[in-house]
Amino acid sequence: MNNIPNISFQGDDNKKDFELLDLTDFFKMVPTIKDHNPMHPHRLSFFALLIVTEGKGVHQIDLKDYRLEAGTVSWF
Repeated sequence: MNNIPNISFQGDDNKKDFELLDLTDFFKMVPTIKDHNPMHPHRLSFFALLIVTEGKGVHQIDLKDYRLEAGTVSWF
């Protein structure tokens, strides 16, 4: 498990920043991410707030599944 990448956030200007990102846009960006695969295990070195407005799914954190559906707010 030591090979799990730590992901940090850098804005386009290489400064710590804040970003509001629609998951549809994020999934379009996935093929361009070169330093890790966000679909594989990883650790965040920043806070993320996920607000689900429609649809449903599952997000796994520390090997535990969290159900997501419209109205769900998750902070990790």
